[in-house]
Amino acid sequence: MFSAKDPTAKRVKPQDGTPQQSQSRSSKHEKQQGDDGRRRKKGNVRSTQLTGRQVDARLLQEARPVIDSKAGLRRIPPYDYTFECYVKGRWFNRPLLEVFSKEFQAQSPAAYKAAIEAGRITVNGRQVSPDHILRNGQTVCNAVHRHEPPVCADPIPILYEDDTLLAVNKPSSIPVHPCGRYRHNTVIALLGHEYNKWNLLTCHRLDRLTSGLLIFAKTKAKAQELERCMKERIVQKMYICRVVGRFPQGRVECSEPIKVVSNKLGVCSVDPDGKPCHTTFRLVATDGDESIVQCLPHTGRMHQIRVHLLHLGHPIVNDPIYNNPIWMEEKKQTLASASSKKEAISRLLAEMTARLSEWGDRGDASTHSAEACSTAGGGVDGIGEDAGQSFTGNYVKVASCPDCQLDRPDPSPAQLCLYLHAYRYKLPTHEFCAPLPTWAQLTSPSVQCMPGYCFLSNGELEGATFDTMKGQTQLPPAQDAPQSLSGWTSTLTSCTIS
Repeated sequence: MFSAKDPTAKRVKPQDGTPQQSQSRSSKHEKQQGDDGRRRKKGNVRSTQLTGRQVDARLLQEARPVIDSKAGLRRIPPYDYTFECYVKGRWFNRPLLEVFSKEFQAQSPAAYKAAIEAGRITVNGRQVSPDHILRNGQTVCNAVHRHEPPVCADPIPILYEDDTLLAVNKPSSIPVHPCGRYRHNTVIALLGHEYNKWNLLTCHRLDRLTSGLLIFAKTKAKAQELERCMKERIVQKMYICRVVGRFPQGRVECSEPIKVVSNKLGVCSVDPDGKPCHTTFRLVATDGDESIVQCLPHTGRMHQIRVHLLHLGHPIVNDPIYNNPIWMEEKKQTLASASSKKEAISRLLAEMTARLSEWGDRGDASTHSAEACSTAGGGVDGIGEDAGQSFTGNYVKVASCPDCQLDRPDPSPAQLCLYLHAYRYKLPTHEFCAPLPTWAQLTSPSVQCMPGYCFLSNGELEGATFDTMKGQTQLPPAQDAPQSLSGWTSTLTSCTIS
């Protein structure tokens, strides 16, 4: 999750505004040729990424965030933008229009055909016909009038800053860095726009809907140090969440492997063929219907906490993906047959696709990993834009832009928040804490707070320390199994309670 790669300007943007490859990138690509002179199939280069080490003045000229206090949203006025990428291996020897129609579903085939014929979609900088056959080594550009979805207008409080580190409390709904439809409405860009904090290096990521502690490095050396700490699992992370039902008391361990079942939608599931995962949970408070839970992920898999909570029968209350009845059906069918499980997951993905199409956003809009970030929102490879919510305020509408002709509603509060908060991070030299959001306190008169915990007025949770998560484990008694998964959870050997 920590990344020490120096994102030094990979793209040169000349005076005429046409994005081109820098000499260093071009030379690197040439070195990847084989002995036979043919280029290897290599991933695309997207102009959606900020340069990081070199502030592009055009970023400030492109667009600036606008706070809509009445709606409580931070909006980005539409702006002109050009996506660019190399031709993928699976695109070789295929017509240009066919590739856009099947790979990117933001617009209709007729709209893509019109864009090609108008010269907004080009190959190697030249206008071509819709039936142009794509070849290895070619570059495809798509010039669009870009509409970014709005995010919440909450400020991004700076919790700590020195010469090498910057820690902030990320509001929900804002992605960490540019991905998919988001470029300016991202934490790393907004810190530049609103605090003049440019050239920050991303050290780790949070899902777009997840709030809480986010740490950036200011130097390459510090980023490398954090990468080493992460790889060696020296960094400790603590999250607070609000889940369905009465969570078991004591320390709960879950070590079920997790597998990505849909890269495009960003959906994961417990699976024997998945990657090893380990999460520790502990009940903080409950009113019988819902519970506040302390989470300690020991590994960093995509959606790890959310998937493990679902597996335990206590999904996050407002989770748009994992708090779905189909998951419970899938769990009950797991012991029956593999085909039943596959069918249940297929139903879930079909339902999600339909629901997310209505919302106008791809994926769960959460970007825990770089892979999810590259597939959630910007088409498969970031060159095509998915249809999404757009600002329809006072701006000049472009006749050739389909989004300009639509009047989409603003996102609902349910689409802007997930009851999962990155609460505390412990590094070898620092320990940071991000105040809890209001949803972390249950208001029912029947709330029972576990011994040792106390919610403070400053947003901190007394007793929520890494020491409280230590102790010996034992197998859970049968009566602690969630009612909805009775007969299934009791067969687990990798989930324990102490």
